[in-house]
Parts: sequence; C-alpha cells; structure tokens
Amino acid sequence: MIRILAFALSLGLMSFASEAQQSRYSQWSNPDKTASETIAIQEFRDKLNALVDEAEKAKAADPLFLQDLRNLANGTKTSASKIVLEDSFADGDFTQNPVWTVTDGAYFIENGWGLRNKVQSGQSSDRALSNEEKAIKLFGAILTGKAPTESSGSGLTAVHSLAAVPNAFVIEADLYSVIQDGQFALSTFQGSDRSAGYRLAYSVGEGFSLQRYTRQGISTIATGGRNLALEDKKFHAVQWTRAKDGAMTVSVDGAAVLQATDMSFRDPFQGVELATRGGDFIIKKIRVSGTP
Repeated sequence: MIRILAFALSLGLMSFASEAQQSRYSQWSNPDKTASETIAIQEFRDKLNALVDEAEKAKAADPLFLQDLRNLANGTKTSASKIVLEDSFADGDFTQNPVWTVTDGAYFIENGWGLRNKVQSGQSSDRALSNEEKAIKLFGAILTGKAPTESSGSGLTAVHSLAAVPNAFVIEADLYSVIQDGQFALSTFQGSDRSAGYRLAYSVGEGFSLQRYTRQGISTIATGGRNLALEDKKFHAVQWTRAKDGAMTVSVDGAAVLQATDMSFRDPFQGVELATRGGDFIIKKIRVSGTP
C-alpha cells in the first residue's frame, strides 16, 4: 500500500511540474536577434531616405515616384488616400479618360511633354501692374463668364476637369514654365459655373500666391517663393495640400514655399481648373487625391 501511495504521489508531482512548466513559460526568442533586426530595418530606411534625397537634388527621377519611395521608407500609409483625378496625358488625348474641357483659348498635347496651352498672338505684358491687379485681370473674366477673345490680346487660356475633390486634398502636378513671362493658376472650384474656390497662382518673377475667390472678388491668403525661377528648362514638382482643419501648404520640389489656414469653404469641390495668361506652360502630369 505504501508503495502504491508513493507511486501515485510521484505521478502527481510529475503532472504538477509539467502543468506548472507549461503555464509559466512561453516560447523564448533571442532578444539580441530582435534588436539586430530592428537596427537593420532602421539602417535600410536611413539609406533609402539618403538615396531619395540625393536623387531629388540631382532631379534624377520623377518627383512623385521619389515621394512614394520616401513614404514607403518611412512607413507612411499612402493607400488610404483616394485618387479622384489623375492624368499623365500619355495617351495624346485630353478630351477623355479623364475629360478636360477648354473654356478659353486652346490646348494641345505636346508629344512626350504633356498638356500645353497654345500661345496666342497679340499677347501683352502687364509688368506695370501689381500682382493682385494682374490676378484680378487674369481671372476676373472667368468668374463673370465674360471671357475676352483672342483678338483682345489677353492671352487667356483655361481648361477644367470635373472630379469629386474632397475638402481636404492633395494636388500634385509637374509644371514646366517655358518663357520668362506669364501666369499660371491651378484651382479647385465649387458650383457649375466654377465661380468659387481656392486658387494657387504662379507669376513669373513674383512667385506663388494662394487665393480665395468668389463672385464678390479675389482675396490673397498667402504669398511665397518670390525668389523661385522655374524657367530653367526643367519640370518642377508642385504639391498643394489642404488638411481637414483648413491648413494649406504649397511646396515646390519638396521645399515648402507658403503656408496658410482658411476655413471659408467647408464643402467638397467639384473639380480642378488650369489657367494661363501671357505665358507658355506645360503640365506633364497631375494627380488629385483626398487626404485620409
């Protein structure tokens, strides 16, 4: 009997030890290996960011592609952004997929370059006017629906595309300014007559201005980049972001040129518009997406 009890006790102790071992301990992983893997990942990110920095300075690749690489390296989630409009004009036709409608002047696809406004004869320079006066003269005709004709010498061109642009957005465009003159504008608009919204305007020799426009007029929110000279026979990556709180940032080739906050428009926009006056500009590609 004693032997039986001793045997049973030994079995119980073995079972208890087994259960205690299973409940107390988990699979062991080498902390040194985990730390080394983390360091290796960080080193890879640092090297990739350094390569992107070098490529941006040398303009060795598409700026939008380089930004995607940087986002990937830093773990930024770009998939959450919904693209609402994108066009590289590689198909040679801007009248479909997506549809661009010309409302003033004329546009054409420069093979291998992008969407280009046709320079009109009789264009005149308004160098004596202030930046605000030139902006009003350039876009006032569009807002009132009374666009000047080619014979007026205004050199006004405008083309737009309908898209469900969220109130918080990112607009990326590759811009080429051909000559040492003129103005270019990129707008987000509301209403079927495109009479209200925000506009990013570039004037050769005067830099960028961020504007708010309605039927009542145009107000300049911020200016910047006065020392920028885009007429260097290169494409430049222009990025315009707007957050949910109305904070807007404009950057050129990755460097911020102006920042501002405005909450005048809280509803989505119905599309984007490109316009020029007295200049020669090419848009190689454009992408519009909503911010997450």
